Amino acid sequence: MAKVLTVGPFYFQILRLKRGTDLIHIADTQEVLYPYRMGKALVLRIGGIGFVAGIWVGAAEDEDLAMALAIKARPDQLFDDEGRLLDRFERQQMRKDVARSVTSLDEEWKIVDALGLLEDD
Repeated sequence: MAKVLTVGPFYFQILRLKRGTDLIHIADTQEVLYPYRMGKALVLRIGGIGFVAGIWVGAAEDEDLAMALAIKARPDQLFDDEGRLLDRFERQQMRKDVARSVTSLDEEWKIVDALGLLEDD
């Protein structure tokens, strides 16, 4: 995970970005580690580097919700009443979405494992 500098309600970080992404854009931030904060940020891309300046706007209630929000999923649409991933979702596509939304392999495996995406149907 990229290092985040927090100053009051504001945060700053530097990320690697693909060339060709917008030079300036708005982005959401969702921490998947405690305190599971959510933020809105302005991202300025120079070359392959993204400079992020944002504001924390809230926090997820728990780790499961934070992870689902990080991959832009709604838990009520992902899981059945017993907490199992619904059959209509393809695990491989979800793994790809997770991989695109994190910055480290360790973070990716933690999210994939927590969501039960390593298990076979």
